[in-house]
Amino acid sequence: MNILIVDDDAVSRIGLESVLRDKYDTKQASSGEEALEIAGQFSPDLILLDVVMPGINGYEVCRKIRTEESLKHIKIVMLSANTDTGDRLEGYEAGADDYLTKPFDTDELLAKVRVYLRLKSVEELDEMKSELTMTVTHEMRTPMTILEGTLSNILSGAYGKPKPKLREKLELAEQNIKRLANIVSNFFDITRIEAEKVDIEISNIEVKTIVSKTIDSLQSAAAERNIQLSYQQKNEDISLSVDGEILTSILRNLLENAIRFTYENDTVTVNTEISDGDVVFEVKDNGPGIDSADTERIFDKFVQLERHVGAGEHGTGLGLSIVKKHVELLGGSIWIVSEPEKGTSVCFSLPQNNKVSENENTRQNTDKK
Repeated sequence: MNILIVDDDAVSRIGLESVLRDKYDTKQASSGEEALEIAGQFSPDLILLDVVMPGINGYEVCRKIRTEESLKHIKIVMLSANTDTGDRLEGYEAGADDYLTKPFDTDELLAKVRVYLRLKSVEELDEMKSELTMTVTHEMRTPMTILEGTLSNILSGAYGKPKPKLREKLELAEQNIKRLANIVSNFFDITRIEAEKVDIEISNIEVKTIVSKTIDSLQSAAAERNIQLSYQQKNEDISLSVDGEILTSILRNLLENAIRFTYENDTVTVNTEISDGDVVFEVKDNGPGIDSADTERIFDKFVQLERHVGAGEHGTGLGLSIVKKHVELLGGSIWIVSEPEKGTSVCFSLPQNNKVSENENTRQNTDKK
C-alpha cells in the first residue's frame, strides 16, 4: 500500500515516515503543488495531508484530487494544529475522509490508516464488481436479441410452418428468452444506477404522448390476460421537463407489474394530473392488494411479495427498486396506496420543471449503453 505524506515541515514528514515505512511504501511532498504532481505518478492509496502550507493549501489539494477520476478512491486524512470546528468542517467539505489535530496519538493515526486502507480496497472491489456486471449483462443483450428475433421469425412462418409439437417447444423457448432478457436488463439497470453511471438528458415532453406510447407497447402483453389498459389525464395539456427514456422505463415497469398482478378480464389504469407544481402519475390495478406491513419494503431489492392471482413466473424482485431509484434520480418521490382485495395504486410525482444541475450530474456517465 502506498502512502503520500504532505507537509511543508520536514521534521513532521520524517517523523510520519519513520512510523509508517516498515509496513507501507511512502513518499514525501513538501508543498501542495508537489503533492499533486507526485499523486499522479505514485498512485497513493492514502494521503496524510497538512492543511496550512505555502502556495496551495491542504483544502485546495483535496479539492483538486477529488476532481480527478483516476484518483477518486484515494483516502485523505487531513492533519492540522487548528482545532476550530469550522476548519474541520471545511476539510470534510473539501473531500477529506478524516481530520486529525496535531499533536495526535501515533496509535490512533495507525489505526485510522489501517481502517481507511481497508475501506479503499473494498470500494475498489465493489467498483470492479459493478463494472464486470455491467459488461457481462451488456454483452449478453446482443445474442439474446438475435435469438429472440430468430425464434419470432420461425414462429411467424418465415422459414416454413413449424409442426405443432415443434411450435409448442419454440413458444416455450421464446417465453423463456424474453424472461431472461428482462432479468439481464434489470441487473444492468440496477448496477448502472448504483454505480452512478446513468446519463440524464432533460427535455420538454408531452405527458399524454409518452404515456400513450408506453401503453401501446404493452397492449399485447395485457391482451394475453384479457386486461384492458386505460389512460385518464385530469388536466387538458401536461408538459414535463424530464428524461423521456427514464420516464418510459418507470411507466413500463409499473404497467408490467400491474398487468402481472391484476385479475384477468380486469383493467389497469394510468392517471396523471398536476398538483403543486408536480406532475403526479398513478398506475392502478385491481389485484389482491398489498398488506400494509409489506408496503414499506416493496421497493427494496429482491423483494417478491406473495400476491397470487393465478399462474405466472416470479420476477427478479428488482423492478420496483429500479423504479424508485429512477424516480429519485429525476428529483421525484414515489409511494403506494393499497389494501388487501381492493387493488394497488403506485403513485409517483416529478417536478414539472426539472432542473437537474451540472453538479448533480457529475455522477452521470456519457457512455450510455
